[in-house]
Amino acid sequence: MNANKYKLSAADENASQYRSYWGPVIEVQHPAADKAVVSIDQAPFFITKQESLPYIRYTVASPDGHTAVVQDIDGRLTTYDENSEWMHGIAIYAGNERILEEGNWLYSPSAIVRAAHPPYHEKQGGFLLFLGAVILFVYGWCGFRYQRFQDVLFYLTPSTWYANAPEPSDFYYFMCKVGGVLTMLAAGWLFILSL
Repeated sequence: MNANKYKLSAADENASQYRSYWGPVIEVQHPAADKAVVSIDQAPFFITKQESLPYIRYTVASPDGHTAVVQDIDGRLTTYDENSEWMHGIAIYAGNERILEEGNWLYSPSAIVRAAHPPYHEKQGGFLLFLGAVILFVYGWCGFRYQRFQDVLFYLTPSTWYANAPEPSDFYYFMCKVGGVLTMLAAGWLFILSL
């Protein structure tokens, strides 16, 4: 929500709380099966779920009295304002401060619905990125640490196939160590992306 990543910090039977490092605390209460109250900075947003075929609709009421309708169209949330006009989810920032145009919500109605209902939560992390980071780190470590691995890579290079008795130089071993360190740094960056 507003470019902040949230994690579940507390959960109850009818209530849950989400925290972020930089954003405000989000509290979600479900007083009934078709109703939810999302409180952001002590400001309550009321959500009412309406089963209307073929889509699920959510009516979101803000603390200042504005309402919006959020439709679930095949898993994608689309927002319409009080006049049934489509609301875009584009936010404009100057520096670190968000610029609100007249009629814009501070928090997107679709983001409020997403916060209230766990099936819409975005999955955290990526297993393939994590696996790639581990493989890349092991490759970088072997390239940095083990001379036999460096020799195997040297003899797998196509330019050594046609030379008579090729031997790796000290500069080659030095560059293997530099490449290993850079590969491990790239693996660390990939690991952070996988979280």
